[in-house]
Amino acid sequence: ESFWLYLEDSRTGEILSSLTLLTNYWSFGGINIKIAEMGFVGTLEEHRGKGLYRILNTFYEKLMSQEGLFVSVLRGIPYFYSKYGYGFSLPTDSGYCLNVKNFRVVDSEGEHNIRRAVKSDFNMIEKMYNEIFDSMFISATFNQESFHYRFNSENEKENFGSTYIVQKKKDVIGFFTLAEVHHTGSQGIFLISNMDTVAIKKVIKFVIETFKVDEKICINVSDS
Repeated sequence: ESFWLYLEDSRTGEILSSLTLLTNYWSFGGINIKIAEMGFVGTLEEHRGKGLYRILNTFYEKLMSQEGLFVSVLRGIPYFYSKYGYGFSLPTDSGYCLNVKNFRVVDSEGEHNIRRAVKSDFNMIEKMYNEIFDSMFISATFNQESFHYRFNSENEKENFGSTYIVQKKKDVIGFFTLAEVHHTGSQGIFLISNMDTVAIKKVIKFVIETFKVDEKICINVSDS
């Protein structure tokens, strides 16, 4: 469920500032709580510094109260949102990056195959996703519809990223998701399931060769 909030110029109809309230369920020590995530925050450059975000945030908080939500999270400029009650917890645009020029993957034993995920894979992906986060006190719960829209929509233009399945012979042994890393502009691994070293090397080699990554390949620490 999502709510779009925006301020527009009453004369021209131009949208000056906007944000969304996206709902999701997070697990806190095994207890699932419906939370609000603020997304798509933006103000036209020429209208910044005029307090437009503050106005939208007031409506956002009223909407949270109306919907019975008491936890809000967002990804944004570190510490900028502290004046609105948010505490900085984790950088989201950085992670572990490997310099491709210094990285070599030699062919090793093992019959691994990597393919694009299909709808019938998502029950297995959900199981492996939960295995990743079961040991964490706080984590986002898996929602197949949301995950599919974000990482595997049939409409490529709607995709935030894409999901791939790793097989050893005919057995599915893992999955990973790819998306563009904002600070490098190249494909990065946003989420990867537990796999052995040989499989991980195969994944890295696949990403480098398939997407012709010639500088750095990154793993986003906030989602992995």
